Amino acid sequence: MTTSLGLNKVQINFYGEEVIVPDDNIAKLMYYLSCVATVIEYNDPNILLDYRNYDRLNNKERQAVYELATLFDPQIFISNKIFIVDANLLPDNLSNKFVKITDETIGIHANHEIVIGGKVRKVLNFMICEPSWLNECYHIPRELIYKENRRKLIPISPVSVTEISTTNIVTNQTEPIVITVKLKSNPVSLLCPFCRNVIDTKTEKKFNIVACCCCLFFSIYYVCIQACRGKNILCCDVIHKCPKCGHTIGEYNAC
Repeated sequence: MTTSLGLNKVQINFYGEEVIVPDDNIAKLMYYLSCVATVIEYNDPNILLDYRNYDRLNNKERQAVYELATLFDPQIFISNKIFIVDANLLPDNLSNKFVKITDETIGIHANHEIVIGGKVRKVLNFMICEPSWLNECYHIPRELIYKENRRKLIPISPVSVTEISTTNIVTNQTEPIVITVKLKSNPVSLLCPFCRNVIDTKTEKKFNIVACCCCLFFSIYYVCIQACRGKNILCCDVIHKCPKCGHTIGEYNAC
């Protein structure tokens, strides 16, 4: 098949076989990872690629699939021209196919190596796919798993405490790191427990009638108490939200 990719007119020799992926979100992410392992050097456990036997994974391995799929975000491959999202370049009735890097196709790539998760990985092949393939095999299943995990692990209602704990899963580390962040009246930097991005919280003030009354009628006493507790002299509570996903992370109480 001869086609045009940018300024490159090359002979494309597709390869890869048609497969049946189980209708399961974890299985779909495992299939996505198996495609990733075809285009770059893959040094992670092969058990996470066996999508036909997805039901043999334990909970830790299922979580590892989700974390690894998050690490191998398709946008990384698209920006490096390892994934080419263009349905017009595919043969009929196919949603994705692989192409070997040859002398004819080598000009397509900006890089022969790519750094992901702090590791340098060699680019072996590239893949052409439809936008619907990425949605079906990555974006939709990952979003559904994220929502399922959030229901199980993270309270939906906002916490009304001055300290919260968020969990950061670090690659190649068996135990998660638990980070405790003290909320203040001003924005704070933390790892959002919902979208897992490092953010500076967005703050919104909420009137606190108790703090207002204390400030009006017991001014000196209130100031002393707040100073001892290390709190600011405010008449408003401060709600901390994530500017990226919009979820309420916690609340700073004025008294």
